[in-house]
Amino acid sequence: MKRKTNLPILALVLTAAVLIQACAPSPAPLSGHGSRQVVLKPDLHDKSLLWWEIPGFNWHRYHSIFLSPVTLELSEKNRASLTHEDLDGLKKEVRNTLIKTLSPEYPLVTEKGPGVLELQITITKVETANPALNLLTTLAVFVPVDMGGASVEVAFFDTLTGKQVAAMADTKTGTPFQFSSGFTRLGHARAALGKWAQELKTALADNP
Repeated sequence: MKRKTNLPILALVLTAAVLIQACAPSPAPLSGHGSRQVVLKPDLHDKSLLWWEIPGFNWHRYHSIFLSPVTLELSEKNRASLTHEDLDGLKKEVRNTLIKTLSPEYPLVTEKGPGVLELQITITKVETANPALNLLTTLAVFVPVDMGGASVEVAFFDTLTGKQVAAMADTKTGTPFQFSSGFTRLGHARAALGKWAQELKTALADNP
């Protein structure tokens, strides 16, 4: 006897997934350290990334990173979906991810000075995924469809002069290819922070 596909249930699952994605909030407005005083422009290679730097800025002059305490500037609606443990965990995640990604080439240091670049990081949006929905759609159509993500703003300062030298704002959203990340609420947000840390390391090395 042939097994029948339950098309009505599958259609409802896909419709719900589309509506969730369509209703996702827009990226938060620029609000973090240093971004109010400069004009950020879209990156040529990544339209989700907004960027500014002083003329002739040379990443190669820095060999160490001073990380100021990570701050949060979330909307009330966004914050309501997150626990204190979620928020504290994400702030720790930023620091730990930077240490893991940048070391040993660009170690985090506790003192400012020549060759030390200060990062002031503000998390402005955290989107959680729905693990239950992703499990259901994976069973039905073999892919998770509810994507989480995160937005960050960063101001960069030369610690010797105290002068701001660059600023950026970036929003990253998960994809179905990040398969395991979709089965925890903050998996895509953590993946977004990890990808951003890797891009920072590339910038420091390549001086784009």
